[in-house]
Amino acid sequence: IRKFYKNIMITVDDLKINASLTQPNRNQVGININIIIDDQVIDCRLSVLMQYLYSHESDIESGLSEVLFNMARLIKRHPETNDDIYGIYSDNDLYLFFDMVYRNSLTVELDNGIRPVLLKKSDFIPLTIQINKGKRGLLLCLPELQHFEHSPFYWLSFEHQSKLIHLIDGLIIPGIPGPLHDLLSRFENAQYEVQNPTDILDFFDKIFIPFQDHIWWSPTFDLSGLIPQSIEPLALLKITQHDNQLMLKLQYRYDSIDIDPDFTGDSIENSKTGAIYRRSLEMESIYQEDLMTLFLENNLPFMLESPEHIARFQHQIVPELQGRDWIIISDAPIIQISNEDTQIELGISSSDKNWFYFEPNCTIDGQTFSVQEVAALLMTGHGYIKTQNGFVRISEKSRNMMDYLSKQKAFKVGQKLSKRELMPILDKQCLMGNDSQSTELIDTLSEIPTLSFPCDTFTGTLRDYQISAVYWFYRLYHLQQGAILADDMGLGKTIQALAFISQIERKNHILVVCPTNVVFNWEKEIKQFCPSIPSIVYTGSNRSFKHLPNTPSIIITSFGILKNDIELFKQFTFDATIIDEGQFVKNYQTQLSKSIKKLQMGFPIILSGTPIENHIHDLWNLFDIVLPDYLGNIKQFDADIESLGIDTIQQKIKPFILRRQKEDVLDALPEKNEFIIRLKLNDDQSSAYQEVLNLAKRGLTSSTGQKQRMHILTSLLSLRQICNHPHLIESFKQNAFSSSKCEYIKRHVEDLMEQHHQVVIFSQFTKMLDILEADFASLNVPIYRIDGTVPGKKRAELVDEFQKANAPGIFLISLKAGGTGITLTAADYVFHVDPWWNPAVENQATDRIYRIGQTKKVFVYKIVAENTIEEKILDLQASKRAILEQVLDPSGSAGSADRLSLDELKELLV
Repeated sequence: IRKFYKNIMITVDDLKINASLTQPNRNQVGININIIIDDQVIDCRLSVLMQYLYSHESDIESGLSEVLFNMARLIKRHPETNDDIYGIYSDNDLYLFFDMVYRNSLTVELDNGIRPVLLKKSDFIPLTIQINKGKRGLLLCLPELQHFEHSPFYWLSFEHQSKLIHLIDGLIIPGIPGPLHDLLSRFENAQYEVQNPTDILDFFDKIFIPFQDHIWWSPTFDLSGLIPQSIEPLALLKITQHDNQLMLKLQYRYDSIDIDPDFTGDSIENSKTGAIYRRSLEMESIYQEDLMTLFLENNLPFMLESPEHIARFQHQIVPELQGRDWIIISDAPIIQISNEDTQIELGISSSDKNWFYFEPNCTIDGQTFSVQEVAALLMTGHGYIKTQNGFVRISEKSRNMMDYLSKQKAFKVGQKLSKRELMPILDKQCLMGNDSQSTELIDTLSEIPTLSFPCDTFTGTLRDYQISAVYWFYRLYHLQQGAILADDMGLGKTIQALAFISQIERKNHILVVCPTNVVFNWEKEIKQFCPSIPSIVYTGSNRSFKHLPNTPSIIITSFGILKNDIELFKQFTFDATIIDEGQFVKNYQTQLSKSIKKLQMGFPIILSGTPIENHIHDLWNLFDIVLPDYLGNIKQFDADIESLGIDTIQQKIKPFILRRQKEDVLDALPEKNEFIIRLKLNDDQSSAYQEVLNLAKRGLTSSTGQKQRMHILTSLLSLRQICNHPHLIESFKQNAFSSSKCEYIKRHVEDLMEQHHQVVIFSQFTKMLDILEADFASLNVPIYRIDGTVPGKKRAELVDEFQKANAPGIFLISLKAGGTGITLTAADYVFHVDPWWNPAVENQATDRIYRIGQTKKVFVYKIVAENTIEEKILDLQASKRAILEQVLDPSGSAGSADRLSLDELKELLV
């Protein structure tokens, strides 16, 4: 003991702690301690020391005071002597002492009589491990072992609650990393041998490399050949054929060594070079996953037995793997497949002018097949057919055609199809007419009609997408079908319809039926783009067919007038009938819908930016107007959706409905920015809202059935009105309530007027428009307004005045009355005061501003009251939007939005 660490001294200002290492018994190490403050030796008995510390606490620095208090708890009388010698003697207390020194970064000087040593914390372990070549691996040695035996205090370990702290050659080391500690525990007689390859790999991976800088390593030979190298394996696929079955074997190549997936080692040794490679299980797993994914994506079984499956594997999977740098070794014969997709040529014949049937045979690669046989082969061969020239891959277009026709039972013997039933698959490349009628039908769709714009009957300039729509109208017109133009709002559906009308020979009148607020807009558009075609507005109380011109003309009337005068209208035979804003006739049960179906429409056209607002049944009724019975009755339509799937319905309606979106066809349209502004109700609104909500909830328990439904709808209406302004409800009018929405809108509109913008504001409640109009009166700018009380002609005048103003102004519009049929591109700011159940209605309204002719960025603000029914309406809007995408956009996601059930209404309320 005297040879080593005779004294430990901690010095802080006037405090000195002298500590000497001791050995109370053979198996124990301790520290004798003297505490000296201001050259005065302090009694180390706990009671005396604590009393001293308490009485001098204010004179001792706080950090040092804590150290001394902790030491006082650890100091005890020497267990082996009766002298007044005090210190720290148990492993547990010694751990706490050195841990305290470590954490507080105290400077401790150790004096062994020869040199002072700085006791400090460190992560480096002053230990040397020598690495030698063993008989069967590595021989690890501890050269300091003899030094340990002669200097027992060189390496001390103290334990507390399973944690270790070490005092090694003057360094405090808080624990030794687990893997290194495990290694040291294996040494016997200063040696430990690492023998098998796996243990050698573990030694380098888990100890030598991670702790290369933690201790002194002393290799006696070059280790580079033993340290495993990290390289990525290559994927190797061996293909053989046995008894008409293709056998696949996956392997991994490390340098020149190939291993199987069931290889158990963690490293691979090259016996020729002696190099060791670390196995990459991650890459091997990726290769396995890639191969399985390719099989699943290509609908291939893992057992390749049929010629079709083998051919598809060789011509689809193998090239894909080679493109990913896989090594492919195969001795299997290649089944030949044509490099190009092959079309199926189906023959059709006519049974009379309007009915056609499919011939029982078709042609593939010059070879004749039974149509029924091909349909079955396509199902089992996944698009591959074996011909006399080898396997051919049938084109996706032909596969879709065969699938569609099979579902329509078109190949059934004796099955006849009309023109419109054939049109979803009419293609000159796939169909061959066997007589003049069928050949003419096929040629009609492939021929481009000779049309010119502008011309004597049409003075406007059309964009490319608009011209293509006119061609589309023209083909369907000559095929005596019907059309639904479902372009996004603002893409010019009116001008496209007028351009078409200008190109046909007019023998009879043409009828335009539209909402009242659009009648005079049609009159204006006709006079602008088709000034040579006579037109008449059939409306008003003094309307009469006696005033119709003798020459074929365009008759413009409203939905309401048509319904009232249907007995007169149905007597006429029209060349074409245009139904604008077709979403107004989506309900097949209404009198308006029934009246339109009584017309002798000629070529029927429906224009609607939102052909589906609530349910797919909306679309069924539009088709029942333009193509009666094409989708069957409503029950058959539901059954077809269930049995055939939405994809088949999409293909069936595709020839007769045309939909383009703004972002797809308008490069020049400026940016549109939409914002949802969430506002908290003020205290007045919140109180009123809660009052109505509580009454509504109580009313749920006292009503049932239809009465309960009406109670809920009435309550929801009241809650929505309070979100706008409590004064929309009669019982709150006497209170001096205010509105968060009104304050927000007035503040922002006032700023916009100062910046010379034009603003359009939509609300579902005319009383809200009254309140806003009164709020804006002080701004001294023109205020325009359209609601249900404004007649059509006056509406057109207001719109024209706003468009030409070129000055700041505010246009207040009732959502339902002014959400269609007008153009307000002079504005660039839009406010929706209240959300509506269906986003299509809001979008229609916004597109009064964001449409062709808009040259400025458009900013749309949708204002929603937080934590109210309005936030639930936003959630509901998502399902409404999904309906349109599902049916008209093949890439859209599926969705449904039936009429809200009683339970759904309850959920909105509570």
